[in-house]
Amino acid sequence: MTFLVFASTTVDLLLLGAVLLISFASDLLTERFRFPDVLWLIALGFLAGPLFHLIPPGPILTLAPLVGTAALVIILYDAGLDMNARLVRPFAGSAVLFALSGWAIAFGLLFGVSLWLFAPGRSTCRSSSRSPWPVPRAPSSFPSRAGSSRSPGCGPTSTWTGRSRIRYRSSG
Repeated sequence: MTFLVFASTTVDLLLLGAVLLISFASDLLTERFRFPDVLWLIALGFLAGPLFHLIPPGPILTLAPLVGTAALVIILYDAGLDMNARLVRPFAGSAVLFALSGWAIAFGLLFGVSLWLFAPGRSTCRSSSRSPWPVPRAPSSFPSRAGSSRSPGCGPTSTWTGRSRIRYRSSG
């Protein structure tokens, strides 16, 4: 176990033996109390790591993404082996329909909103009267920097990309 930074090889072997012993004990507790063994192991990992600091977090954190992915693959593989195809088959059609309908609704809503917001010919200029958002207008007596009453970036080929840089004087 060269990826863990411990004092010696004997400590590594003792820790490996302790982990194996705890996992077998967890399996016995699962059979006795009908409680998932993953929960026992998570609780023991919490006790050994963050609570009592028996295991240094540095080397573990570098391997966490790899170990997490491998654990997920093993859990899903085990669940697939335990699944009874005869019990799942009557619900397969409705499950696929449910998953696809959720995807289709989300896609349709996002496509419709993006088409409405970014349609060709739709002006996103701040001074446009077709803007979907309420926009405060500048008083006609306070023209912009360029000397015209238009907001910056509202030419025939440009679109409004963010906050206006004009600061109007307060009346009062």
